[in-house]
Amino acid sequence: MGVSGVKRKMGQIAGRPSRRHAPPPHTAVAEGIGVVVGGLLGLLAFILGLGISMAEGRYQERRQLGMHEANAIGTAWLRAQMVGGPEGLAIAQELEAYTRNRIA
Repeated sequence: MGVSGVKRKMGQIAGRPSRRHAPPPHTAVAEGIGVVVGGLLGLLAFILGLGISMAEGRYQERRQLGMHEANAIGTAWLRAQMVGGPEGLAIAQELEAYTRNRIA
């Protein structure tokens, strides 16, 4: 047995788990549970992110629709002012009443 054989035998002896450093017998079960919990938490995070993304998309869409409606009302009111006379005043008053009802 040469130098390499002695080194190999020392490595085997040093690599053997001692009773003091041996993992408890239930470690394999705990590791399996950890993997399942980690997977479930990852799935929960994905579903939560997906839900928040969908809600944010709906919020942005509602906000854009409100802006488009406000712009359309403003344009109609300006056009009613351009008509002039009693007809234009009546149209502008109706648009103002609609806007107050829409806001409330």
